[in-house]
Amino acid sequence: MSIKTTQRIKRQVALATLLREIPNLSNDVLGDIMDVLADSEQSRYCSRFDNFIVSEFTDDENKTED
Repeated sequence: MSIKTTQRIKRQVALATLLREIPNLSNDVLGDIMDVLADSEQSRYCSRFDNFIVSEFTDDENKTED
């Protein structure tokens, strides 16, 4: 049996924790988080009706022309 605890943390700690964890998330989880953000209707960038799919690209596809 495992014991779980609930702890109240400050907003700054919550944001710092998320920013540390986000780069390590799988693409599926990152897409799910973006979907939740869009569904919250609180984002200036994500539409409520968007379905975000995050995938990896090769270096050639990431290059931009100068």
